[in-house]
Amino acid sequence: MNTRQLLSVGIDIGTTTTQVIFSRLELVNRAAVSQVPRYEFIKRDISWQSPVFFTPVDKQGELKEAELEALILAQYRAAGIAPQAVDSGAIIITGESAKTRNARPAVMALSQSLGDFVVASAGPHLESVIAGHGAGAQTLSRQRMCRVLNIDIGGGTRTMPCLTPETSAPPPASTSAAACWKPTLRGAWSTRTRRGSGLSMRCLAPALTPWR
Repeated sequence: MNTRQLLSVGIDIGTTTTQVIFSRLELVNRAAVSQVPRYEFIKRDISWQSPVFFTPVDKQGELKEAELEALILAQYRAAGIAPQAVDSGAIIITGESAKTRNARPAVMALSQSLGDFVVASAGPHLESVIAGHGAGAQTLSRQRMCRVLNIDIGGGTRTMPCLTPETSAPPPASTSAAACWKPTLRGAWSTRTRRGSGLSMRCLAPALTPWR
């Protein structure tokens, strides 16, 4: 059996949090000798998983590129993995982070310095499909041959895709999740994203008080 092993890294940059995961992937070529190679994943092992960090953003809600790169490189060092050792990977930027003006240049710069990457900016449709598959909703739908509603509540967005055994329907998406605001040390509320500054707290919770 013609198999191949890869070291992969996944970097998730969300509205609120960022995380890095390294995985060992094993692929097998299912095609005949005379055919074009057709690889399938047969084994996935997570070799290292970082803690969950707050995504560094400035007061305008834009990504702090230098701080974000330093944070991710620190996870490479903690895992004992050099960028040149990575065979493949993906940087997924989601939620309000994907809407910032410097989102694309930030992730493109990261992809060039951290290894050989596939870079994706996940809008509400792709984000909801990823969440549906990751939560097992798609698998459950196929096992029971029914529709499954997966509700994903993130820091800046929430998505609710209805997954079917064949495919996932376009999800209704809302862009007013919890981390559009953050509590200050004095107990007041301040906006964390531009979406938060455009929404009135009076419309959501007149008596809302932050956790202490």
